[in-house]
Amino acid sequence: MKRFLFTAAILGLTLTSCSKSDDPTPASDPTTLIAKNWKNTQTDLLVDGKVGTALYKEGAKDNPMDMSNFKMNLSSNGTFVESDVDDQGKPYQDKGTWKLIDSNKKLQLTYEDKTVETYDITSLTSNELQVKAEQKLSSVSQDDDFGLAFIAIFLGITPKESLGLQMKFKPQ
Repeated sequence: MKRFLFTAAILGLTLTSCSKSDDPTPASDPTTLIAKNWKNTQTDLLVDGKVGTALYKEGAKDNPMDMSNFKMNLSSNGTFVESDVDDQGKPYQDKGTWKLIDSNKKLQLTYEDKTVETYDITSLTSNELQVKAEQKLSSVSQDDDFGLAFIAIFLGITPKESLGLQMKFKPQ
């Protein structure tokens, strides 16, 4: 009987000391978290694996690039629309499909022209999406977009190994 009372007392203490609020909340599904309209809040140039220069930061006065209109709508049906304005202020869009790969650690965008871009997801919450992509200079081919290299040269930065971007978004 003492053993039963002791067990009941321990069980009672255990049950009363734990409540539902103590239980960890399950992680949200990454596909559900990422499928929304995102607005760019910061873009950094990555040089040799490190942030080289902030190209755009929301609210900053002296941004080297105006990326305030860059938005990305990732729909739950696996399609996306990127929108921005060109150098003359004319709006444009790029469309395609998206998916999460590598155990939901990477975002892969496949554009209508069959170009594929893959970004490492460094942060994904209901309030933030942060991605980055780098390319080794030795793997750049003539078919690649040399836009990042041009930006680096324009800013007086000489990469030795790689160039890339790190971007932060918030829900729109």
